[in-house]
Amino acid sequence: MVLMVFISVISYSPSDLSAITGGKLEHQYSNLFGALGARISYIMLLSFGLGAYPITILIFSSAIRRLINLNIHKTNWIYFLSIAFFASGISTCLGCYPDFMSSLCKSLNISQIPGGALGSLLANPEHGWLYHICNRLGCIILSLALISYSLYIFMNFDWPKQKKDDNEAKEKEAKVKTPAKEEHANSSTKHSSLSNLKNTIASWFQTKHEEDNALQEVESKKADDYLPAVTDDNKLQQEEAPSPEPTPRKKPKKTKEVEGEQELPLAEAQQTAPSDDHIIDDEKPHEIFSGQLTEPQHSTKSSRYKLPTASLLTDGDSSIKISQEELQRKKEIIQETLEHFKIKARMGEAFPGPRVTLYEIIPEKGVRVEKIDSISNNLTMELQAPMGIRIITPIPGRRSVGVEVPNDEDSSVWLRGMVQAKDFKNSDAMIPIALGKDGTGNTSVMDLAKAPHLLIAGTTGSGKSVFMNCLIMSLLYRFSPDELELIMVDPKKVELAPYEDIPHLVCPIITESEQVPAALRWACFEMNVRYDLLAAVRVRNLADFNNRTKKPNEPTEDKNGNSIPDKLPITVIIIDEFADLMSNKNTKGEIENSVSTLAAKARAVGIHLVLATQSPRTNVITGIIKANFPTRIAFQVGSYIDSMTILGTKGAEGLLGKGDMLFNPPASSSLMRIQSAWTPDADVEKVVEFISKQQSQRFKDIIKTGSTESSNGTDGEEYEGDDNKHDNVISQAMEIIRRDKKTSISYLQRKMRIGYNKAANIIEELEDIGFLSPADHTGKREILDDIYKNPEEPS
Repeated sequence: MVLMVFISVISYSPSDLSAITGGKLEHQYSNLFGALGARISYIMLLSFGLGAYPITILIFSSAIRRLINLNIHKTNWIYFLSIAFFASGISTCLGCYPDFMSSLCKSLNISQIPGGALGSLLANPEHGWLYHICNRLGCIILSLALISYSLYIFMNFDWPKQKKDDNEAKEKEAKVKTPAKEEHANSSTKHSSLSNLKNTIASWFQTKHEEDNALQEVESKKADDYLPAVTDDNKLQQEEAPSPEPTPRKKPKKTKEVEGEQELPLAEAQQTAPSDDHIIDDEKPHEIFSGQLTEPQHSTKSSRYKLPTASLLTDGDSSIKISQEELQRKKEIIQETLEHFKIKARMGEAFPGPRVTLYEIIPEKGVRVEKIDSISNNLTMELQAPMGIRIITPIPGRRSVGVEVPNDEDSSVWLRGMVQAKDFKNSDAMIPIALGKDGTGNTSVMDLAKAPHLLIAGTTGSGKSVFMNCLIMSLLYRFSPDELELIMVDPKKVELAPYEDIPHLVCPIITESEQVPAALRWACFEMNVRYDLLAAVRVRNLADFNNRTKKPNEPTEDKNGNSIPDKLPITVIIIDEFADLMSNKNTKGEIENSVSTLAAKARAVGIHLVLATQSPRTNVITGIIKANFPTRIAFQVGSYIDSMTILGTKGAEGLLGKGDMLFNPPASSSLMRIQSAWTPDADVEKVVEFISKQQSQRFKDIIKTGSTESSNGTDGEEYEGDDNKHDNVISQAMEIIRRDKKTSISYLQRKMRIGYNKAANIIEELEDIGFLSPADHTGKREILDDIYKNPEEPS
């Protein structure tokens, strides 16, 4: 092949050009390889110009060298890259001088392009892009560098090794060659040359598999040099033992990713053995706050948890449906209305969104922006808007006033597009929540960790329940059951029912208002336990606790004797229809106190609240609750008063419904108008089914424990009046304390699988009978009476 190209280029004749371009079949070609050679040479000269000759000579000489001698290095990608560098360098160097050897180039029909098409493209003074970047001197230096580097690679591959081998062969031949053996040496040399040529040709067809086998044989031979010496006894045992047949090494098969599965990017996934952190067991350190399991399960290792992927969700059309004619028409209406009321201002840009478009009004200096706000009803009438428009005076960060006008045709925002958006996938937020798209069509993502709690209000049909689905789905798409715990309260029993099978739940979905105080009481206890754990390792928040590097002197237990886990999960409490809970006079006070306590203190330990209500009245969203919920979302509400209650300003009463909301970010007074995302119920079912199949639920008995205890903290009906059962419980507690030498309430609660109040009552009773001492300033107790220190039961 190389020989054919070489002869074709050398025998190139310009007279063959007319036959090549005109397609004359009867033409007598001057090229030694006929029509094929004429076309090959024409392509080479057209591409590289005069550089085709040195390129062909270099490749031909290299091929001859390799054909003659077998000991030259085998080629690889660097060798072929050097050929490309040499061709580029020659063409660039010649392309800098279009008039170089003009007579020769004209005779070869490559006038004005001595470097061919490649050289003209790179280094032509008129249109060469490389020439315009670094000028002629830079092109010459760069081309010489490429030529030098390529020649160095060629010499490194073709010459040094052969020269060294020839010198060694000559020295060896001079030492061993004798006059009597010259004839034999000559014959062996001829035979060696033939065998080398044969091996060279055979090596061209050598497969990768054969090279791998040869490499394994060389490695095995090298390994024998490093093996220890074998004794006679070992040799005898090796001879007696049958040698196993060698099995070919199989390449691992690439596993196909199952549809809807995604590897979880956790630190635990990098370990060689699967983690057991998600399994609740008596000896697991993070169970210091857990109650009794619904179904005691054995500790078994499971495969790595996989997050759901966007393929489980419906891919709908989220494009904004608004035309330029509509934008221009509404701009003209707004401008005419301003002129009618003698407000000096001009129209600016328009920012289309899914359901509303923000039109910018730039007033002249000296115009009060309140004038524009005062004609909002007139603008609504002139624009024939279905609902009241919202005027932003002014737009934050701009010297203009904004008018939000509903579009003639609505656009949907699908959850799949939100999950696939870079703002959500690559978000640095600790707990990212996909809100939807803002008025300019950009994706809005909230960090619940910075919120740190969320208050939601909206009437029936406003899109509140749809947004709750998006919030929960955002959590499920980012966190595994080991990283996230959920407590859901659903008084209507149907809104959150699709999530009843997910393994993230701490307890079954709560549907009775009488059970809510117990769940919130557990959350407060969990908050206090976590603060003790953070204090033990001297960190301030949950993120620092989970990302900490263990120190040699780090304690293994907190002051109450609870084991310190490696990581703690995020806990999110979602309460729907909060107004129904606050309407119960028996539970209102305790719920309000627990919610206020959690909202004020639980942020640092990773416990977050999400409250939703249809009726944002002042007796539901009290001043205490409102003060601890700086982040709020308002969907369409029924009146101006409700908007003032939830947001502190008007605007929510004029929203369009169906996901149109106003978002009040934390530490900000400006409201953002966002269209919430949505997804069909069938998608929710698919995601829940995918998650629930991977891991079973492991509930903590926080509802039963709290609901069976009276408000004053004493034990209820569980063993009241049953002296035998009471004595057995006390004896069991004494045995645990005697055996483990730990007297904390939470430790006894975990070991006996009972509630916190019950464990506290047992500790107090043991203190009354003289078994334990009163708690000191650190909360620790000691075993007092020697009778109880004995292994026998007291009489």
